Amino acid sequence: MNDADILERIPNMSALVVGDICLEYRCAYDEGLSVQPESGDSRLAVVASEFRPSLGGAIASDLAALGCGRVAVLGVAGQDGHGLELQNCLRERGISTENLIRTPEAPTLTAMRFFNSRTGEEDQRRIDFIATRRLAETLQRQIANRYQSVFDGFNFVFIADYAAQEQGVITEPLRRMVDELAPTYPDKLVFVTSSDSVLNYRRVILQLDRNEAENMSIEVIGRVDFAALRDRLRARLLVITEGGQGIAVYDARGEVNIPASHPYRSESRDAVGAFGAAFGIALAITRDVYRATEFGNLVAAITAAKRSEGIARPHEILYGAR
Repeated sequence: MNDADILERIPNMSALVVGDICLEYRCAYDEGLSVQPESGDSRLAVVASEFRPSLGGAIASDLAALGCGRVAVLGVAGQDGHGLELQNCLRERGISTENLIRTPEAPTLTAMRFFNSRTGEEDQRRIDFIATRRLAETLQRQIANRYQSVFDGFNFVFIADYAAQEQGVITEPLRRMVDELAPTYPDKLVFVTSSDSVLNYRRVILQLDRNEAENMSIEVIGRVDFAALRDRLRARLLVITEGGQGIAVYDARGEVNIPASHPYRSESRDAVGAFGAAFGIALAITRDVYRATEFGNLVAAITAAKRSEGIARPHEILYGAR
C-alpha cells in the first residue's frame, strides 16, 4: 500500500485525541514601534495575531489536515475567553469539541508566543497560562468515564500526556481506564506520547526519543536494552525516534530499524507530533509498521520544513512521495 492508497482511506477513519489541549496565541511584533510615542515607555508592539490549537490540539489539527473523516478531542478547557477561543479554532478545523469539558475549576492551557515581524524569529519570552494544581477528583473520574463511553467509536486514539506532576488532563483514573479497555479491544490502536508518565502506561504504543528511551531503560532495567524495556512496560509497540534521521520500532517479534527517507530537524515539536499522528492513523489502516513509519516520516519532514504553519496536507504528501 503506497502513500496515495493510505490517503485515499484516511477519510474513512476516525480519531480521538485525549489529553492536554492547549491554545496557542501567536503574536507578531514590530520592533520599530517598541517605544510608545506619548510617554517614551518601552513596549512590545503586537501588529498581528492568530489563534491555533497546540499540544493535543495540534495533533488533532494534523489528523484533520490529513483528511481524517472524524476527529474529536477529549480534554478540559476553562470557562474563560481562552477556552472559547480554543473551542472556536478547533471547530474551524473540523474538529469535534463535543467532549471538550468546559469547567470553572481549571484554566485553559494557553501559550502566548511572540515573533519578530521582520525576521520571523521567536525572540521574546513566551507567556504561559498554566494549571497550578491537580484536577478535582470528580473531574478526573468524569474524564475517565467519558473516555470509556466514547472509546469504541474511534479507529485510533492518541493520548497527549504533556503536563508535568499530574497537573494535566491525564491522571491515574484515566490511565487505569486505558489499561482496562485494552484486552476488551485488542485491535484498537492507542498511541501515547508523554513527558513524565510513560512508565505508568501498559499495553499501548509508546513513543520516545532515543535519549528518553536510553535514560528510561537504565532507570528501569539497569542497562540500555530497548527490547527488554518494551517487555517490562508490556508495550504493544515501542517507537523510538532517532532525531529526525529514522525510527526504531520494537514489538514482540523484535526490532525494525527504518531510516528516514526525508530527514527532518529533530527539535521541531510540530514534526514530532505530526509523526505520531501520521504513524498512528497509517498503522490503523495498513497494520504494517514499516509502511506506517515511512508515511509518518514523510509527514514529519513536510511539517518540519514549514516555518509557521507546521501542518502537512495530502497534496504535499503526494508530491513529497515522488
